[in-house]
Amino acid sequence: NRNENWVTKGVRTEFSGSYMVERVAEELIGAMKMVSGSVFMFKASVLKEIGWNHSITEDWDLTLRLYLAGYKVVYTPLIQAPAEIPNTIRRIIRQRMRWAEGHTYAVRKYFFKVLRSSRLTLAEKLEFLYFAPYYLQSFIFILGSLAWMVAQYYKRHPPFWTPMLGWSLVLSNFLAIPLMGLTGIFLEGDLSEDYSGVFGFIALSYFIMPYQAYAALKGLVEAEEGYWFRTLLNKLRKGRGSNLLDSTLFPIKIPMNSLLFSSSFFFVIWPVLEFVSGVSMGCSFVYYLRYLIRGVVNG
Repeated sequence: NRNENWVTKGVRTEFSGSYMVERVAEELIGAMKMVSGSVFMFKASVLKEIGWNHSITEDWDLTLRLYLAGYKVVYTPLIQAPAEIPNTIRRIIRQRMRWAEGHTYAVRKYFFKVLRSSRLTLAEKLEFLYFAPYYLQSFIFILGSLAWMVAQYYKRHPPFWTPMLGWSLVLSNFLAIPLMGLTGIFLEGDLSEDYSGVFGFIALSYFIMPYQAYAALKGLVEAEEGYWFRTLLNKLRKGRGSNLLDSTLFPIKIPMNSLLFSSSFFFVIWPVLEFVSGVSMGCSFVYYLRYLIRGVVNG
């Protein structure tokens, strides 16, 4: 149902970037890879050994316990399955709030176990550290943006802050989302009409951001994990399917080495942009908060 409305087009673009860029790069560099919630396969004996629990993000929780037990997750973009996407903003928000809360709760639960484990490689631990604040960065982004606007109003900035740095961070954050989605669609070799989904992807990213921020913060501080909310879906309509199911995965015949190079290239750019933006926003917030406290004390 990727062409049902702008919401499904946006999520489809998001998934293209995630599965064709990010996860391929993770496989290439040997980083930790999360088990996909709906399409994965492993031996029943492994599941019996690892066991099951009632996490609201059971795929992420299972991933961490697999790595802690010494198992590895592998990924290939050459095996794919169709999926039905939630087609309303309300359903997307509820789904992502569950993801944000469960993900952050599991990170807090297993954080030191993962870092202390001798069964994980350095690359896997670094990927875990990068992926740990994945949903919390919504909260950091909102907080940092508010601090930046207040600083702009009072014309108070850290000594290292310049207009060029500020606007470069704004542009890099704005471009990072469509860049990853467009790259994913390009690597899939899908129809040109699918590129319009990048606008829905951008809109959804900002629509769900405050809800993700709240849910992630909740998962970070709550004593017990929240409840499971099932993602409601509509019955699939008949219509033209995705050419991902065609005999050729990449109709424009991109060589595999080009695919791996492009994925690893954008996998490096994405975290750098996010890290620099987060650090700069955080420094700005801390600097202005110190200035505000000093003014209250002296005033």
